[in-house]
Amino acid sequence: KATDYKEFVIRLVQALFNEHGLIQLNMDNPKLKRVFIPIIKKELTERASQELVQAQQDKLDQIGYKSQAHPRDINLFLLDEGSRDRITFEDNKYHIVDKNQSYTELEILNILNTSPERFSPNVVVRPLYQEYILPNLAYVGGGGELAYWLERKTQFEFYNISYPILVRRDSILILDKSSIKQIQKLEFKKEDIFQSNDEMIHQFIHAQTDDNIDLSKYIAQNNQIFKDLSKLAQAADPSLKNWVLSEQTKQEKVINQIEGRIKRAYKSREEINVNKITKLKDKLFPNNGMQERYDNSLPWIAKYGQDYISALMKHLNPLDKSFKIITIE
Repeated sequence: KATDYKEFVIRLVQALFNEHGLIQLNMDNPKLKRVFIPIIKKELTERASQELVQAQQDKLDQIGYKSQAHPRDINLFLLDEGSRDRITFEDNKYHIVDKNQSYTELEILNILNTSPERFSPNVVVRPLYQEYILPNLAYVGGGGELAYWLERKTQFEFYNISYPILVRRDSILILDKSSIKQIQKLEFKKEDIFQSNDEMIHQFIHAQTDDNIDLSKYIAQNNQIFKDLSKLAQAADPSLKNWVLSEQTKQEKVINQIEGRIKRAYKSREEINVNKITKLKDKLFPNNGMQERYDNSLPWIAKYGQDYISALMKHLNPLDKSFKIITIE
């Protein structure tokens, strides 16, 4: 039984990925914090991260990337008896927010040298810590995560820490047994589900009837007839040409109305299947968005167990930029 949230997460991740050779590292280890002392000291005394990150955020904002994390004058916390308190610098002293504590530079550096494990990086400095302790060739993440890492580039340069290559993670769509069965029953191919809801409905209805409900050929015939009529009318009286062409437009609208009514009639006749298509689209693309934006992995794990994890491990490859459809039966 886990005694705290950290232990719970460690056990959960181990249970899910242990057989795949996952190694977990406790970043609160005092030995690791001691290795990080030079960076913590620089953050305390030079306080460069705020200016560097804000300047980088301003540049990214100009090309459409929204700010991901708010930098502060000091991007560190001080741990003390179960509390994690923010450190600020004012009037040449280091103040502990919400506590009646302050330190001179000499005093806080003494705490750092004797107890580095008491210092905890915030969201702005955490990437520096992880890359300083475990340098990576590349970092794989989603769009928001990569925007967050782009904000750190000049910060990494200032602290002389190797900056990893940023790689966009895979985007996938997972089809379960019921979705696969529904796609097959409605006589669609997997690729068809990327069409809009209306396009799928039109494709389905067209497949159910021998009648061609696209009346564009009749519009073309109508246009040709009125073109000929306009010539005859113009020969009799040039002022009649515009009147004939206006009648052509009216007739074209009538044909479009007829096509719309025919389609609605077929939709009504196939109401049950039309609703199935709509529900399928809503399931696979919630709110017309990506499935991965709404669905959590835990229900899939609860239903399929290690088969789900194995399917992801088998198919995912961030160096292959194609969108992936993964079926789990």
